[in-house]
Amino acid sequence: MGTRRLRRRFVDPVVHKVLLIRSLVTTDIDEQRAMINDDAHVFVTDRYHCVAVRRDRCFGHALEVSVHGRVSGDLFNRLVFGCHPEFAGYDELQAMSTDQLITLAQDRLASGALDASLADPQTRGWTLYLRFEVSAP
Repeated sequence: MGTRRLRRRFVDPVVHKVLLIRSLVTTDIDEQRAMINDDAHVFVTDRYHCVAVRRDRCFGHALEVSVHGRVSGDLFNRLVFGCHPEFAGYDELQAMSTDQLITLAQDRLASGALDASLADPQTRGWTLYLRFEVSAP
């Protein structure tokens, strides 16, 4: 089987950091080596390895999340969680730290509410835009 040089993003479950890879691509993810990107945050749910990066928009906070299969490491989708002034809880979301926003995204992915969208083969590789949801007090 041939190999080729690509730039890919993988998650190393041991160090829980994003690995930006510029190396020979192999079938074994454990053989991959790369540089660590410190502004990305990794979290794991039952089904997914996720890489979250804070990417605020002009109207409010946003979090871009790459969702990978936990076993295969394949990229399913990219999710953009955002908050906008016209949605409920905007002020509360604007006051949150990056860690708190990541916890919201992690809880939403762990709940299974997005499983159908992520499993749909027609949306594989798409960027899905979602809004943050703040739970009632």
